Amino acid sequence: MAKNKSVSFVPPLLTAAALGAVGYGALRMARTVWQRNVDYVSPYTAPLPSGEPLPTPLARRAILVVFDGLRCDTALTMPTLLALREQGAALVSRVGQPSLSLPGWTAMTTGAWQETSGVNSNFYTGTPQIDSIFSLARRQGMTTAIVGDRVWQQLFGQHASYGKYVQWQKALGAGHIIAEGYIPGPTSYHDKVGIISSDEQLLAAALDLWREQRPDFMMLHLSAADNYGHGYGGASPEYRTAARDHLDRALSELLTIVNLDDTAVLVTSDHGHLDVGGHGGWEEIVLDSPLIMAGAGIKPDGQGLGYCGREAQVDIAPTLSALLGLPIPAHSQGRPLTEHLSIGAHDKAAIDLAWLRQQASFYQMYGERSDAPTPIASGVSAERLYEDFLQDEFAEVSKATHQAVRTLHAEAREWRTERLELDRARRLLPIVATALPALALTLWQTSNASSSPTGGGWERVRTKQLKTQNSKLKTLSAAALANLAYRALYSARGYRLSLSTFRTDDKLEEFFRERITDAAASGLAGAAVLGLLLHKASPNELAAAASAASCGSLLIVGGQIAWFYYLWGIEYKWHLPDYRYAFKFYLDIVQFGGYALAALPSLGVALALRWLANR
Repeated sequence: MAKNKSVSFVPPLLTAAALGAVGYGALRMARTVWQRNVDYVSPYTAPLPSGEPLPTPLARRAILVVFDGLRCDTALTMPTLLALREQGAALVSRVGQPSLSLPGWTAMTTGAWQETSGVNSNFYTGTPQIDSIFSLARRQGMTTAIVGDRVWQQLFGQHASYGKYVQWQKALGAGHIIAEGYIPGPTSYHDKVGIISSDEQLLAAALDLWREQRPDFMMLHLSAADNYGHGYGGASPEYRTAARDHLDRALSELLTIVNLDDTAVLVTSDHGHLDVGGHGGWEEIVLDSPLIMAGAGIKPDGQGLGYCGREAQVDIAPTLSALLGLPIPAHSQGRPLTEHLSIGAHDKAAIDLAWLRQQASFYQMYGERSDAPTPIASGVSAERLYEDFLQDEFAEVSKATHQAVRTLHAEAREWRTERLELDRARRLLPIVATALPALALTLWQTSNASSSPTGGGWERVRTKQLKTQNSKLKTLSAAALANLAYRALYSARGYRLSLSTFRTDDKLEEFFRERITDAAASGLAGAAVLGLLLHKASPNELAAAASAASCGSLLIVGGQIAWFYYLWGIEYKWHLPDYRYAFKFYLDIVQFGGYALAALPSLGVALALRWLANR
């Protein structure tokens, strides 16, 4: 007589309830992990000795103009900027990750990437604890001026002799007023009057400062391109008009009162913009920003229109140091762009030597703070090269210096890789310890999705086995379908796996809530399909199958979460993760939480569809 193993409704019900609790924990974890990234504190801001001032300044003064969010292609449509380019050099400045404003502003004025400066998001609220062009200039007795967004005051205002800032009205909310002394900013990215008006007032303030105070170094930051990019997109007529007419006219007005014979002018942007608007990710149009240099100390490249090469955003600060005769910022990871400077072999070799000393000092500290070996620049010391310098071997000194720094950078990359591999090996055990029980639970739930006879003849057993295998296949297909449905919803909304998906920072919470809803909806859709596919199964068997499908969906996403955890971890004490992986990691955790929260409702949906199919 055949014996049937009954399928109980209790285990899938308890499993689904437990998954709901896991989902709630996953969503709490997503917020915690995101905040850990935002709250990253760099270990590489330890005080370092400031180097000696560089040789005789190439320029009496310097101006850094930052056109926020200006794309490289759009920059080439601006007549005044093109005319300035013909007098000097034009480069593509490569931005770091994430390609956001505060990290970009910090990189171009300190020479330090995000991992070093600690400024890795637009939510940063402190003051960088490292050298900047502003602090170095003040230390050398120079006057400095900052004219731009109020956040510049937060970052570097303490080192500004003069300052004028714009305060966004949008951030204040109803009933608030602009603080005394601040220029009122726009109320939204579609406030055309406010966007242009605030920029015009900033320009007027900069022109007055230049006429009346003649600061040795001035930074002017105008935001029209970025605001229109967020509001209308980087390929919109509004964006192009703002750049070609408004920003270009502002540059023209500035240049009418600037003497390029004694003043160097650098024009750049902090990042680009997608055609639809947005930045922060790693798209080429976002990572590339223009860098046009002209005036005192700048050598015309003679290449006409277009860009003559690509350099790093962190190269701007040490290049400004070379122009103004300042020390290279102690934590800089960039290099002076001496090939674009009007400079002799003697001064070039002196700058290169100072750069080598600075890099050796920084990477020794970097090695100590990341538990790496003490860096050695391939046995080439600055002291030995200095002896060659005294013998007038300038070209040889410059060549050897660059080779030594390249070796130093290669060693730093090697140390970083070794340290990451060590951390990854330590994370394997907790990954395996978590993965095995999850896999066992999924297999157990799947095996309970249908009953199996222990007797009744070979044909009956064979038929039942085929039916069981078919049931398991449909269960796994429902799990895969839920993941496909989530990806389809994500793509259908026009999103991409990039931080540039956020057109504005204030959409962050809304974006992640939408992802939770999409994940839950996808899980319910998979359960609905399963209810139709297994409508002939008993209610208890279907409940077990629905629970197994939920576990399978979570296992698929959980494997991707585990892979990121293996690569980068979730504690960022000495490094930052690759944001191309990190963004997907946050999405995966949110998707995991949405699936898990939907596990219990999925049982009801599957049973409801079974009932409808059997009517």
